[in-house]
Amino acid sequence: MMLMMSNCQKSSSRLIAICLLIFCFHIPTVFADKTPNYSYNDISEGGQLETDHNAFFLAEWWYLNGSLQLEAEDGEQRSVGWFSVVGHQESPMFNDGELQLSHLLKFGALYDEDGSYVFDYDETFIPNFMITQSIGIHKPYLMFHFPQTESVFFGSAQTGYTVNNSLGDVNYSVSFKPKVEKTLELAETPLTFTTHEYAFGEIGGSITIQGKQYFIKDGNAYFDHMIPVAGQPWPMKMHGWSWSEVTTDRYQAVVYAIRSLDDKQTDYSYKHLTIIDLKKNKVVGDFHGDDVTISESDWISEAEYGLSRPQSVTYTAGKFEVSVYSDNVAVFDRRNPNLIGFLDFMAYQTTGAVIKRNNHRYEGDAFYEYLVSDLGALQ
Repeated sequence: MMLMMSNCQKSSSRLIAICLLIFCFHIPTVFADKTPNYSYNDISEGGQLETDHNAFFLAEWWYLNGSLQLEAEDGEQRSVGWFSVVGHQESPMFNDGELQLSHLLKFGALYDEDGSYVFDYDETFIPNFMITQSIGIHKPYLMFHFPQTESVFFGSAQTGYTVNNSLGDVNYSVSFKPKVEKTLELAETPLTFTTHEYAFGEIGGSITIQGKQYFIKDGNAYFDHMIPVAGQPWPMKMHGWSWSEVTTDRYQAVVYAIRSLDDKQTDYSYKHLTIIDLKKNKVVGDFHGDDVTISESDWISEAEYGLSRPQSVTYTAGKFEVSVYSDNVAVFDRRNPNLIGFLDFMAYQTTGAVIKRNNHRYEGDAFYEYLVSDLGALQ
């Protein structure tokens, strides 16, 4: 994502070495007996560079969310929504004189059951020649270390992914093991991007909230690795996007929808709805373009930002109807006076998200994202 520049910082190679040893020799026991037969040689797991895609601007991030049931040692329970993102951006526009820079970032949120949330963001720039000390480039696994911190995100579909990080006074060490085959999202317009998805799996680990440790007793999770590329900062290529991930006890829905600058706020040039049958662990619905209808309602005026956003959205395709409601929203404000930023409304719905198939109705939780670029906000 296009963000403002901070001072260059150095990274710690010792921590990377430790994490690589953990990655190579340790598979969390919670996942040990349920390892699907994924390939060890999947280079889509590792980092990319703009030169890999002949692009002037490349952004790349790894995203993990989860709907989690927590329990402390004293028996206290709480339900939360949680996500964590790490990434980097590469472009000749990131430089300090003749020194080429890489932009590293991390952010995440914890949505509590009382409707409150904690959101945290951090970024830095490092010399481009040091990028391999922070990210495993062209590797068949993810290895990300945020410089001068203990924040790491590492692993693969074969072994499971682990992220260790903090959000203010929230600390977490969470692991995810995919249970479904990888799906692929490919788009050329209005934004060119590739997304490698492991859309469902097991999640474990612990989260410490205000000094009290809770263990993940149950939950579901979603993971993706997204790579948009462009000839200019990616927010300048579109009005914005709508993204949803809905999980019920039977089906899971993943929706990508992108508005071009010509679409403005009401239409979507790119639409893709994927339905996964969680009992069969396979895709049972894959709908594109005009086969997908998007209905947005309950528009909320965000006067502080000078725009409106939908609180409710329904996606319809084939025999399926998917509905979400953004009742707990964290705002990621990256507006930029050069019109190269965005506003991102990131919502978590604890209950009541719905997937319908014919006359059958399935309820669950949802993550929903409504993003508007700086250019889009002007229209």
